[in-house]
Amino acid sequence: MAISNGRAAAALPVLLVLFALWQRMGVPNVSRSETRSLSMIQLKPELQKTTLDAEQTFYVPAFEQRRMPGVVPAASSSGCPHEEADLIPFEDFLEGKDPAGNLILSSGRYLLSTSLTVGSLTISEQAELVLGENLELQTRAIWVKGVLRLGSDSCRLQNLVITFTGDGDKDARSSNALETKGLVVSGELHAFGHRFRPTWTRLAQAAAAGSSTLQLMEEVDWQVGQQLVVVTTAWTDDPEDHQNELRSISAVSGAQITLSAPLDFDHYGGPEYFAEVALLSRSVTFQGDASSEASRYGGHVMCVPGAKCQVAGVLGFRMGQENFMGRYPFHFHMMGTVSDSFFEDCAVQHSFFRAYTVHGTSSSRVSRNVAYDVSGSAYYLEDGNEENNLFDYNLAAFVHIIDRLSDYENGGGQGGVTVQTQASRIVPTDATAVGFYCTNAKNRWIGNSASGGFSGFHFPTVPQVLGDSAAAYPNYKPDEMELLEFDSNTAHSSGRLWSRGSCMYVGGRLWEENPGSQQYSYITGRASPPRYGGKFIMTRTKVFACRLGVLFWGTHWSAGKPDLGLEGFEAHDISRSSSQLGDTYMHNAVISAYTANTATDLVKVGDGFELYDTDMQTVLADITFRNYDRPNDVAIQDMTHSNIFKPQGMFHSDKIRFENTPMEHRLRHVERLACKSYHSDSCLNRCSFCPGTPGSSQTANLFDVDGSLSGLGEATILGADDAAAETNGRTNEWWRLDPSCTQNTDWGFWLCPTHGHRSIVSLFIMQGIMSSPPARTSSDTAVGMLYHFGRTDRYLDLGLAESPMVTGACCDIGWFLHLDAGALSELTIFMDQMVDFGG
Repeated sequence: MAISNGRAAAALPVLLVLFALWQRMGVPNVSRSETRSLSMIQLKPELQKTTLDAEQTFYVPAFEQRRMPGVVPAASSSGCPHEEADLIPFEDFLEGKDPAGNLILSSGRYLLSTSLTVGSLTISEQAELVLGENLELQTRAIWVKGVLRLGSDSCRLQNLVITFTGDGDKDARSSNALETKGLVVSGELHAFGHRFRPTWTRLAQAAAAGSSTLQLMEEVDWQVGQQLVVVTTAWTDDPEDHQNELRSISAVSGAQITLSAPLDFDHYGGPEYFAEVALLSRSVTFQGDASSEASRYGGHVMCVPGAKCQVAGVLGFRMGQENFMGRYPFHFHMMGTVSDSFFEDCAVQHSFFRAYTVHGTSSSRVSRNVAYDVSGSAYYLEDGNEENNLFDYNLAAFVHIIDRLSDYENGGGQGGVTVQTQASRIVPTDATAVGFYCTNAKNRWIGNSASGGFSGFHFPTVPQVLGDSAAAYPNYKPDEMELLEFDSNTAHSSGRLWSRGSCMYVGGRLWEENPGSQQYSYITGRASPPRYGGKFIMTRTKVFACRLGVLFWGTHWSAGKPDLGLEGFEAHDISRSSSQLGDTYMHNAVISAYTANTATDLVKVGDGFELYDTDMQTVLADITFRNYDRPNDVAIQDMTHSNIFKPQGMFHSDKIRFENTPMEHRLRHVERLACKSYHSDSCLNRCSFCPGTPGSSQTANLFDVDGSLSGLGEATILGADDAAAETNGRTNEWWRLDPSCTQNTDWGFWLCPTHGHRSIVSLFIMQGIMSSPPARTSSDTAVGMLYHFGRTDRYLDLGLAESPMVTGACCDIGWFLHLDAGALSELTIFMDQMVDFGG
């Protein structure tokens, strides 16, 4: 007999917190093979959607998220640019000129102190224009080659409007900045409106329908007459069906706001999560004219190479030009590495194309902004070569898909649908528009919140740099980059459009067949090969009102480990907390099937966590599951949908707690039929030939490190209780290891103490001499049964659906192989997962 470890058994990669965590847990040192590519995830049958009124359990948060700094004492204005003595009145420049023409400031420092309508305006390299208070400038376009100054950091303007007018190049795109209905900057732009603190916050307590008062988490310095939005805490967030509410402020007292009209909907306010409340008004406004509504061709601000742009406290209203590449409300465009350019404390409302775009630009900052009512992804990294940018304390809400697809399922497979560039949607990812669109993980996201959209945060796989940056970065691989920082971020009210939709999504694939062509192809779901960058460590992350909280499609086997870490995680009012492929962990988490939120569209049944089918390593540690007490709710369940994709020892848990979750709702072994497999194998639709449970059901297992999951109070192996009557007599009590085991029939598992030395291993058993690892299914599979030594009543089917893989407990329980065809002269055993010694 040949013994081979050709599946490259290498020590399980553990890094950083995961390494320390697993050491503390005492997980047996088990090696594993390279991750195979997988073709399908189970489509769980629709469960009964039954609402059950139940008292909410006491909630203890898993962590405290970082929050935006609050109100600071207002400083008196000083050093106001428009008060400088040497400025030339703009009226002097206009003398003898037609204001409706194309005006060019060639040199000098000018002050515009009264409202004015001009055609277009060019500020040349040697010129500077300063705008004063209490005025409106209407213009077709402005090109800043020199300096445009609207206030300063120490002198915030209190009343200024710039309105961009006309149709520009709507009908025929132009490269002339003065024909683009916007503000193009190749010099310097300094725009400083009043600094309101905070720009957005959250409710401190629930706000009920009919109420006109909001109690906020912190004091605000907002003003009577300003407009705010109370963001939805329901699940549905479509343009025609949503619960975001715009109101004016009628009174402010510290942290209490009185609204101009009562609310129409309930907005949840804790204790698990709280609706965001955002200030939309600003003292400086850039806006498209009224004609922008019908044409969806608003104004835009573009800072190009060589520019320095500092934009603070500015509202962009009716900005963006739908499906015009590069025409966004606020846009850093191909600026390279910058040192002091930022968008901060701004708001974008009613945008026709995005909100804040960082394109071919690195080391910029996007801070404390609001984006509300936005078409296309709101906060946007465009080409994939952008690095070291900071997005902190921003809010995206009410994000709209462009040209919504009629079908996101494509028959229900993992791959979703494939979408290409077309006239009605020039970037196909806008069919899945999100709050934060992240083509490169090598950036920082801190304290942001996303409501609505296909997802809240999306990290697509981008194998090569795209668009305008492709030629300059031919060898740069965005999908190899590791996450720089992702801390204290929140996403909610998304994930409805796809059966695997999630509030945070790492997956999908975007590419150009011809690099730089801006003709894109996009797979919305799982794609191969997967991304090459791992170490997605997300800290202090919160999701609610989702289908899935987090969907992570995994990485290439060569990626840095762990693939995903949820370090500090909360998920509430969700169908499932996460789906995480690869070597992943979740540590310090609270998962709630439901809360006291009364929104009627929230999910009515949940499974808190579902194991994957094969070739994974998953650790759950220090997790609280709450409120899994409705019909069909379950905290943790296995995946048993296949005969050929079967589990090794893949799941370890430690310090698992349950609140308001009856014993029978804590675990579920899902039993299906082998002939109803989700994969094409020799059992599929042959129910008389394969009448029993599938192979993945017979080998299902969990490793409970401390006994908190099983309730035994000691390390425990939980294995499926599939019996002869369920398996056509081919498997029976395989996981009943010794007399100390107990059977939980509600769960469908045998619970067996490890006695400090038992592990889980897996093998592939093949006829003949094999020099390479076998496929999932093979005609050379050895067919027979494995027995526990000395126990003819405990056995496992070998060869069901021509699958050569077996999994079981090791190593004080011997396995006896009995082949249906009798002894073979040649047999190969591949060690798929094996202990380092003692096996």
